[in-house]
Amino acid sequence: MKIFMVGDFVSDNGPANANKTIYAAMQKKEKVRISKAKNKLSRVLEVFFQMMWCEVCIICSASELNYIVLKLSKVLRKKVLIIAHGSRPLEYIINGGQENDAQYNEYINYDRTMLSEAYKVVCVSEMFCDDMKKMYPEYSDKIDFINNIVDMEVASYDMPSERKNTIISIGGGMRRKRNLVVAQAIDYLNKTEPDKYEYIVIGPELNDGAAIKEYEFVTYYEFLPHEQVLRLMGEAALYVQNSEYDTFGLAVLEAFGAGASLLISQFVGCKSLFGDLHSEDVIMNIDDVTEVAAKIKFLLQNPNNERLAKQFSAQYISEEFVAAKIGKLIREK
Repeated sequence: MKIFMVGDFVSDNGPANANKTIYAAMQKKEKVRISKAKNKLSRVLEVFFQMMWCEVCIICSASELNYIVLKLSKVLRKKVLIIAHGSRPLEYIINGGQENDAQYNEYINYDRTMLSEAYKVVCVSEMFCDDMKKMYPEYSDKIDFINNIVDMEVASYDMPSERKNTIISIGGGMRRKRNLVVAQAIDYLNKTEPDKYEYIVIGPELNDGAAIKEYEFVTYYEFLPHEQVLRLMGEAALYVQNSEYDTFGLAVLEAFGAGASLLISQFVGCKSLFGDLHSEDVIMNIDDVTEVAAKIKFLLQNPNNERLAKQFSAQYISEEFVAAKIGKLIREK
């Protein structure tokens, strides 16, 4: 089938990297072209000519250009499937916006237009899919999910036989990652326990970075090459993702593949891939320093990587599975 994928295939961020892996997987089964134009006029012209060529268009990044894609799809009678990496209304509220203000309503209207005009919207985790169905129950029959493609072999190399007394988190000082709460929990443990723990934080400073850097046990990197991030994950005892909301959570799986134990919040999409999560593996209250500290202490004493690996659904993040599911969805009548 001839497919045109329109979205971001250039940036070095989670959604763009996910788009690249989906494109690579789909290329093995279908005739696929991706958007490459840079400026506004050339992007519009590209969409017009590629929509003439394709049988199905896959939108995989949020953009005002998508309104044009949907209008053309009606005129040309082409199917449009949307891969949703996130929800702008959800992110707006998480980042401190107010429901029903002008910006929020603009984002809601965008979502409703996409949902009403596309024949299928595919979320990047089961959790995110369920939340989208709750937000837009009138479109629940159009909403489905895949998991992002993750190559678990990339992370699993040169793993040490013994791991340092180190905790690691990605997301830097981004408020919704709650890494400052993790730092406060480790500070509490270092003051009350005989063992001393180090904390590696990777990501931009943003809201909480300066406060996190104040702790002497913290090593903070605003940016590292991906290979070096994986190596640090492979040396750490525990990876913590204390997120307010993550539609998928790629870094969780990379740390897991590198052999680290995991402590994740209940709001991380990839948690559905783990069939044997215990209460000690999941943070229920992301702002509760006492809970986070107790679970860090438990998991450093009782590593969970091997247990989680026994009931991990690796097949659902494989190129073959994801490409086959998308292929099935685009062929639905």
